[in-house]
Amino acid sequence: MRIAAERLVARHGTQAADVTELGRATDTLRRLGPGIDQLEAEVIWAVRRELALGLDDVLARRTRLAQEQPDSGASIVNRVSTLLASELGWTEGERVAEVERYLTSARAEYGVPVQP
Repeated sequence: MRIAAERLVARHGTQAADVTELGRATDTLRRLGPGIDQLEAEVIWAVRRELALGLDDVLARRTRLAQEQPDSGASIVNRVSTLLASELGWTEGERVAEVERYLTSARAEYGVPVQP
């Protein structure tokens, strides 16, 4: 957990404690996925404090997972979209459409394979 804490500080600086507190308050202190250091709370933080509005914004710009993960975030796109939907008030249809937009874009930009 120490390495995860160090990386959280590296990403958020003096606001790392605030991100952690938000995670406690929203029960989102879990990692986004296996082998991923970013926390679910960082998605919530991106929406509430950094005005993120979509999957590409969170995965490519806020967390950089689109560039860092071999699958460009495809394995966690559903979890991230669920967190975003909850924060942004998306309907299930809007959430699914956002996932499709992200995957289509990621396939074109990063060569993400089609998920079954």
